[in-house]
Amino acid sequence: IDARAAEITAKAHTKGAQKTAMANVKLLKRETHPQTVYVKDALHRDDIIDIDFDSVAYMRNIMKHTLEETVALAALVGDIRNEDADKISDQNIRPIWTDDELYAIHETVDVADMKTKLQGTGTGANFGEEFIYAEAIIAAVMNARIKYKGKGALDFYCAPALLNKMLLARDMNGRRIYDSAADLCKVLNVANIFTVEQFADLPARETDGGKMNLLGIFVNMNNYQFGCAKGGEVTSFEDFDIDYNQYKYLMETRLSGALIDPYAAIVLEEPEAAQG
Repeated sequence: IDARAAEITAKAHTKGAQKTAMANVKLLKRETHPQTVYVKDALHRDDIIDIDFDSVAYMRNIMKHTLEETVALAALVGDIRNEDADKISDQNIRPIWTDDELYAIHETVDVADMKTKLQGTGTGANFGEEFIYAEAIIAAVMNARIKYKGKGALDFYCAPALLNKMLLARDMNGRRIYDSAADLCKVLNVANIFTVEQFADLPARETDGGKMNLLGIFVNMNNYQFGCAKGGEVTSFEDFDIDYNQYKYLMETRLSGALIDPYAAIVLEEPEAAQG
């Protein structure tokens, strides 16, 4: 708990006045319960015999990768399947993208404002779209870093197209501003930049101010805690269906996940109408 946050500091009492409770205490003491997440597959015994490589080991690797990817995406942005029976609940694995402001700082990237700051009405003639966009993102994350209270060096998770757009930024002489992702890491003050293809297909988030598209997430995943009770670790099962001559495979885990410290992540968004 961060005692520097104004909403959770101690209050002075005036004689005769009613004492008020601290804000956000419920959020700071929130409980996140586990949910079972699984992948299931089957192979016909004839296929196992006929295939000239270890098809079972290959399939198990795919199942493990699918399980890990599904859980990682649920932690970053949630499970976007609408009302699907197989959907991971955002109350069990809490997405950073849509988490409460007490845990995830949501910052809006203002490209139009950056155009004005750079060159007024003549921005288009002097600076390319990619440079303006990159500068708007850098300004937004620097502003949000003031509020950031997480531990450790941040990593940046974004769609491949966003990284490419920033790398294509050029100065007025046509020279690239950033030669590599490593250059961008220095400017953004992050340890790594990870591209996540699935970010490109996310629906907009509904907010009081309208629909917002996700641009990227800054977080050190050590500030996000996964938990499972004894017996909830990743476990594999195998069975043989004699009626269908099939081997059936199940891999599952039972876990919960959430940011554990206030202001431990930064989410960059852009109004849906502003994206081009």
